[in-house]
Amino acid sequence: MRGGELPEGWEWKRLGDVGKIISGVTYKSEEASDEPQENYIPILRATNINGELDFNNLVFVPSERVSKEQFIRADDIVIAMSSGSKAIVGKTAQATKDYHGSFGAFCAVFRCNENIDKKYVGLFFQTSKYRALISHLSRGANINNLRRENFKSMLIPLPPLPVQRQIVAVLEQAEVVRRQRQEADTLTGALLQSVFREMFGDPESNDRGWAIVKLGDASKVVVSYVGQINQYFCEKDGGVPLLNTTNIKPNGLISNDFRYVLREFHEKNKKSQLHPGDIIVARHGKSGSATIIPDYLIEAQSINNVIIKRSTKMEPDYVRFLLNLSIHSQKMLGLKTGTVQKIINTKQLADFKIPLPPLALQQQFARVVAEVERIQEQQTESKKEIDMLLEGLMTGAFSGELVTNEA
Repeated sequence: MRGGELPEGWEWKRLGDVGKIISGVTYKSEEASDEPQENYIPILRATNINGELDFNNLVFVPSERVSKEQFIRADDIVIAMSSGSKAIVGKTAQATKDYHGSFGAFCAVFRCNENIDKKYVGLFFQTSKYRALISHLSRGANINNLRRENFKSMLIPLPPLPVQRQIVAVLEQAEVVRRQRQEADTLTGALLQSVFREMFGDPESNDRGWAIVKLGDASKVVVSYVGQINQYFCEKDGGVPLLNTTNIKPNGLISNDFRYVLREFHEKNKKSQLHPGDIIVARHGKSGSATIIPDYLIEAQSINNVIIKRSTKMEPDYVRFLLNLSIHSQKMLGLKTGTVQKIINTKQLADFKIPLPPLALQQQFARVVAEVERIQEQQTESKKEIDMLLEGLMTGAFSGELVTNEA
């Protein structure tokens, strides 16, 4: 695998020459437990690698299955070597401290030599160059697997140790900016929850004494089309957007990655037609997640959703936010029926009781939502700019354009 021209003092090194790769723990499925047990060790899997190590949904195995070398140490880089999803293969996350746990057979750990800045290598694994190499290596029959020998043969641009440390310092400062952007986004999202409770009180106890109504009495609640639809798909030109459960996001946003159906099908299935201000609720998948049809979507068709038609008795933003509150989502999930694939029961959802404040107060909340979403759009653009800046810094850093050899 060829590299490219590097500054003086830099050299291309194979990963196998700058560290060692340690295989994950093998164990029998009947030995594993989903709960902690005495003399059992927690095990990370490929799905626990999400930019950083995620210590939720672990599996636990007998301690005798784990060798001393397989315990995760500070600065170890955990790699997803195999997965049912190609998007996960090659993902990495670097441990920030020693961890009394290990990693499964579908993962590996890259442990750097002592004369290497460990964070430098960890940052290289976040670059577009690394991702391109992984994409190339994971092609073919073993599309969801990354071979150890292929990984060890990958090339990394290696400057002198002082320059490695200088690059890490610069990129860590840039990462601080991105983290601050994420924290601000989180605070903005939490703002609406705070405003909602300030205006309407606790919806569970209804401490403001609002009128209690059934959703079906305040609006028309119907199930959209359910059944085979492949024969009705068509190209975007001349077609009508089709919304399914994957287009419904818990934060109320709709993906623009729609499929399209024939207008003939759309006009025939009037009950499934969507209009601005309608609320759609996912029947399965992320059951209970609700969102509003935006004004720009003049017409659309729906499959496998429940539709709450726009009503003069309630403001869509209020209802959407109410349904997405965890307490109400859990109640709706309690309405799910079925055995193999559980779904939201439409009739029971129509009978679902909600507090209904005065319409003027709901409309005031909708104006706050509009202003917050305007701010969130600006933050989204800001995040894109920061991500592009950081990507540029990463590219420059690992090609020798960001810093000099004088450190």
